Order: sequence, then C-alpha cells, then structure tokens
Amino acid sequence: MIQEILKKSNYYINIFEEVEIKRLEEKIVQKEIKNKIVFYVRCLVRNRVIKLTPEEIVRQLFLDRLINFYEYPTKQIQVEYGVHFGRQVKCVMLFYSLEMKLKLFIKPIYCRKV
Repeated sequence: MIQEILKKSNYYINIFEEVEIKRLEEKIVQKEIKNKIVFYVRCLVRNRVIKLTPEEIVRQLFLDRLINFYEYPTKQIQVEYGVHFGRQVKCVMLFYSLEMKLKLFIKPIYCRKV
C-alpha cells in the first residue's frame, strides 16, 4: 500500500526499518470517495485521521521512530508548527524539553512553505 502511494513521488522510505513500515501499514484504512480509493491513517501525535500522502507517510514513520525507538513523549512533539522566517512561515516538527522550564529547542526535521 505504501509503495503504491510513493511510486509517483520523490519521497523514499529506505532509511526506515521494516518493522516501522509494517506498523504504519497496519494502521492504514481505506475509504472509497467518488469512486476512488483514498488511504488514511490516525496521526500518532495529533490523534486525528489524516489523508495519507507521500509527505504524511514519511512524517508518520519519523514520528513512529521518535516515539517507539527514541522513546520521545508525544506531549513534547508538535507537528505542522509554524515558524516565521521574516515574511515567510514554514512548518516544522517541534520538539521541546519540559525539564528545561519550557525553554524551547526547535529542531526542524523538514521545512515546507505554508
């Protein structure tokens, strides 16, 4: 299923382990909308159903690794967080430390224009 969504994109998932990919595939649901099959997954951080695009596949795999391999608490992750760069706003994944008295550490994983 994942390969089918990725085949016409520039996104690659070869850095992820097979077990991470399988975990994501198990969570995918499909719906028929206007006679087309559309894939969805529940976001690990936002806890809502998201349409599965190539970008979302990579995001969910990366979130899975942060949560399950690095044991990063979901309470300390924000997805699609807008950061201002002059006049532009770009979206990043945001990780922060509660132990540092809410001092934010922004670690952009990827950026895209909003």
